[in-house]
Amino acid sequence: MQLKNFPSWALNKIFSLESEPRRVLSSHSNCSDEERRLLTEDDRSLVDGQSYVEPNIPSVYGSMVPVPQQIQQHHVHPWGQAVDDSAHGLTTIKHEFAELLRLGIPTVFAYLFQSSEQFSTVFSLGHLGKEYLAASSLSTMTAAITAFSMFQGIISSLDTLATQAFGANKPYNVSVYFQRCCFILLLLHIPISIIWLNLESILVFLRQDPVVAHLCGRYMKVFIFAAPGYASFEVMKRYLQAQGIFKPITCVLCFAAPLNMLLNYLLVWHPKIGFGFLGAPTAVAITFWVQSISLMTYARFSSSVIPWTNFSKRALQNFKPMLTLSFHGMLMIVTEWAAYEMTSLGAGYLGTASLASQSVLLTTTSLAFQIPFAFAVASSTRVGHLVGSGRPNLARICSRVATCLAIIVSVTDGLFLFSFRNHWGHYFTSDKEVLGLVQQVFPILCLFIVFDSLNAVGGGLLRGIGKQSIGGVISVACNYCIALPAALVFVNVFHLGLKGIWMGMIVAVTTGITCQYTVLAHISWHKVLQEALQRMAHI
Repeated sequence: MQLKNFPSWALNKIFSLESEPRRVLSSHSNCSDEERRLLTEDDRSLVDGQSYVEPNIPSVYGSMVPVPQQIQQHHVHPWGQAVDDSAHGLTTIKHEFAELLRLGIPTVFAYLFQSSEQFSTVFSLGHLGKEYLAASSLSTMTAAITAFSMFQGIISSLDTLATQAFGANKPYNVSVYFQRCCFILLLLHIPISIIWLNLESILVFLRQDPVVAHLCGRYMKVFIFAAPGYASFEVMKRYLQAQGIFKPITCVLCFAAPLNMLLNYLLVWHPKIGFGFLGAPTAVAITFWVQSISLMTYARFSSSVIPWTNFSKRALQNFKPMLTLSFHGMLMIVTEWAAYEMTSLGAGYLGTASLASQSVLLTTTSLAFQIPFAFAVASSTRVGHLVGSGRPNLARICSRVATCLAIIVSVTDGLFLFSFRNHWGHYFTSDKEVLGLVQQVFPILCLFIVFDSLNAVGGGLLRGIGKQSIGGVISVACNYCIALPAALVFVNVFHLGLKGIWMGMIVAVTTGITCQYTVLAHISWHKVLQEALQRMAHI
């Protein structure tokens, strides 16, 4: 059924297309009545041929700083494909669905390819012995909590700053934000390296198994060289995504994922050039750097990418806006990642079978999460472009379209996995006790995945409008003030075992999405625009 056949009152009710007053359109504009109804205040300028500027707010199109000639000449469409020129820049609900799908689908494949890299390491080391597998798991958890989640939190500031600057047609700002973010990541790598160099002593002090601690320490010393590759790839990936460039990222990861598998075999198992346990982190480090260099090469020579190699002194000034967004972004991500790791600790107290089952369930969750997270990135980029281009009403409509798409994706994701509930565990283990536990918990896991998918897209929308502070508070409150107490009650009072842990997580994530979408439903989008303009006026 086409959207034009929907009754007008239904569309208006869902997307609030008539929630704000309109200006009288020019008599010379050749828009249909249907198109006129989709126009809001910030769209009038596209019909009359003039730029719309909010009263008493600095224009997003004004030049605040001297811009290098190379970047001045770089043409950036203010909001990517948001505008259909043949329709005088009208963005319809159907068009928003298409745009989110256009951005989201290649990103889904990109994140699935990227997530496969960590599983290659597990499969490669799993046959060396339980000590090596345990050391690999502990090393992966350490890297995720002490570095990668923090990198992601800092880079998430570009979801706000770079996307809005790109939407405002300010390529110089986008380049400066990128350089500033790289500088922060470089500084952060110094204390991380110090921790990783002394990790063996730290783990022994924490009363971990000495053999596992020694292996983990050796693993992380190699990983010191992998971390800059990971950080540079992730920041370059977000730099391209902020400009609406997604397909090259998918192409790079499509090549890197099988390369990582090949390197794991050659460096771990090959009889001549393989060197066992340390071959796995070496393979990961090489893969990270190949990904990073590939994206940098594309960005350097592609005419569609904003130039980023001309260093600007402004990149070393005015760190406060980026650091503020980065801190709250880290709260959103680090607390969530740490909460997942704590569920493994809780499952360990329930017995070996529960811990093994939890490993299967967390792996499943990680795989399933890549799909909604890809659409979260697409939604964040899209909304950021529209806010930056001075179109808050269309950004509001886009956020509601993204919410509808999130519901579709989450339900589909959950139902697809539920159809495999009786067979899924067999892909990971043959232990009957573990298989029985996985089968018992799997329906609850599928329900969690539905809600967690909505949570992912809601978080992406908050990042797109610069509300990481709200997302951080919600994440901390839900993961530590709700999830942990609820899980303890379900496990110790109701004696639900592993199912109780996941029920506690469901309580937390449903509370989180309720808070997120309540904020999004009541937020002032014109205030969001004002905040964006203030950030861009002082880069």
